[in-house]
Amino acid sequence: MELRMKALSLSLWVVGLSTVSASACNGVREQNVTGQVGGQVILPCYQNGAKRVYWQTEADSEVEVVNTFCAGAPCGKISARYVNRSHFLDEPLKGNFTLRLWALGPRDELTYQCVTQDPLLCHRFQINIEAQQGRPKISVPETRVHKPGEEVILICTVRGVYPKPQLTWVNTRNNTDLPQNRVQTRAEEGADGLYNVTSTLRLQPNNTDHIICQIINYKTGRVTQSDKYTGFTDSGPLYTRGAGSTLHTCLLVIGIPVFTQYFLSLTL
Repeated sequence: MELRMKALSLSLWVVGLSTVSASACNGVREQNVTGQVGGQVILPCYQNGAKRVYWQTEADSEVEVVNTFCAGAPCGKISARYVNRSHFLDEPLKGNFTLRLWALGPRDELTYQCVTQDPLLCHRFQINIEAQQGRPKISVPETRVHKPGEEVILICTVRGVYPKPQLTWVNTRNNTDLPQNRVQTRAEEGADGLYNVTSTLRLQPNNTDHIICQIINYKTGRVTQSDKYTGFTDSGPLYTRGAGSTLHTCLLVIGIPVFTQYFLSLTL
């Protein structure tokens, strides 16, 4: 019976603290914090004399406990996905409840609350998650043989991005977006919550110079651009897309005078 009463008291304390936190945080302005996937964030929280502190967030309409501190009293259980992922940076007994949260992922993009009791105080933080493993890259289909005068297909790819970006094609000669009816874009979300984006652009061959693709983070407004693509002219492809094509062109140019000299030596 005594154990049941202790368990009930602990449950009521956790529920009561969550209820208090909801009202204590009304009207408290959120501070925005940005973290990289796989990285960490520091969430400051100070309150001298506080005896109980409750770091929490809400996911899927359920309150999750990130970390707790209780001076001389039992504390609530930390939610499973935050176990071994957070700790207090300093000694809570000195009133410093600053939290370090690491191994960040897209699921951590939530609002976090630091609620202290005795006295009552609330801090709110909105964590924004970012991830970008590289710049967008433009290529052409390897299996497609381009013929002079036919339309050109360009492919822009970028992998491991968060949040889901907006991708656009731009003609940098006049800084205008290319028509969307010539573009087909697909974004796929991986098991890790990151996005792989592929976009296909169809153009006439005389319109392929000064073309870039870019991705835009709609939350921060940050724009990341690819290199300019000038892989085709009206007469056909240029050999600027790889070392193999460049080497082929160099051998052709060097071989002409060598072959000519050899032919003349035979006729003398």
